[in-house]
Amino acid sequence: MQPAHRRQEPTTGPAVLFFMRLREENCNMVLLAAVTLISALVAVIVDWSGGPQPQAPKPAVSLRDQTSVRLVGAPFIPNTNPRDRH
Repeated sequence: MQPAHRRQEPTTGPAVLFFMRLREENCNMVLLAAVTLISALVAVIVDWSGGPQPQAPKPAVSLRDQTSVRLVGAPFIPNTNPRDRH
């Protein structure tokens, strides 16, 4: 045990943790940084764990291979001039 004259005086909690205080204008940046780091960490963990693997590309479809579609009804003509009704 240290002699009485060498003991340090107890300090208050806020004085010790002064370096941990954030200014109000910096809170949003700290929150953004925390969310970014957590998101990046989740992405790295998913990547390392062998997350969803990309599927093989599907073969291209040619227009010749598609069946024709029959349109029923009047063709749509957009009304570009609302005052002119026909």
